[in-house]
Amino acid sequence: MGALIRPIFSADTGEQARQRLGEAVAQLERPLPKVAALLEAAEDDVLAFYAF
Repeated sequence: MGALIRPIFSADTGEQARQRLGEAVAQLERPLPKVAALLEAAEDDVLAFYAF
């Protein structure tokens, strides 16, 4: 799971991070739907540091 999440935080831009988060959610939807839903719901909080 770390392999899916880590690239979100190493993205060069907020747009790239948002795309990677979407890809992670898509990959998690089938095996871990609750985790996918939590990650998707927390998208703004997860990506907040890209605003600085």
